[in-house]
Order: sequence, then C-alpha cells, then structure tokens
Amino acid sequence: MLNILYDPPWTRIGPYIVGMVTGYLVVKLNGCLPLSKCTVVLAWIVGSAFNLASLFGLYDRNISPFTAAIYVALSRTAWGIGLSWLVVACCTNNAGFINRILSFPGWVPLSRLTYCAYLLNPMLMNSV
Repeated sequence: MLNILYDPPWTRIGPYIVGMVTGYLVVKLNGCLPLSKCTVVLAWIVGSAFNLASLFGLYDRNISPFTAAIYVALSRTAWGIGLSWLVVACCTNNAGFINRILSFPGWVPLSRLTYCAYLLNPMLMNSV
C-alpha cells in the first residue's frame, strides 16, 4: 500500500508545482510585491487555515473512504500553498516577528541535521 500511495513521484506533483510557481514569483518580483494590508491579512488567514487543516484535519475523526481520498489528494498541495505564502511573506517583509524567528542563525546546524535525516530516511525505511 505504501508503494502505491506514498512512493510514486506523481503523488507530490501538486506541492512541486506550487513550489515552482512560488520560486518563480520570488525571483522575478525580487521582493517587490505590492500588497495591500487587506490582501496580506487574507493571505495569512488562508495560508494558516490550509496548514492547520493539513496538520489537524483528521484529528480524532472517523471519515468515509471518499473523504479520506479527498484529504490525501489535497492535503499536500494545501500544505504547499500555506508554506508558499510564508516564503512570499518573508521575502516581501510581511512576516514580522516570524521572519526574525525563521532567520535566526542558530537554526543552521539543526537544518543540516534534519536534511541529513531526510536523506537517510529512505534507506532506514527500506531496512526496517
């Protein structure tokens, strides 16, 4: 079952496309994205809602197989959209204290460690 729902690359095409579009916008606009205060607030609400729904959407729930299929199909893309807003907000100085937290230099060693764990994860999963 894991090799059908998790391993194929096309199961991640939605967040991949969201990331490519976000990267293109960040590079092309170079941090100069004119956004009104209302647009920024709305984007924070939508991005946060997508991330929270992806994380806690199934908490303590019994759902039908159809609802589970919709959740599995859309949750990764919704997570990508929420994270893409966070990236755009940080690049356009609309993130406030969150940008200061994420830019803290102390995160660098931890990020290298987690990237190493990410690279080693497939070997550990196959060995177990």
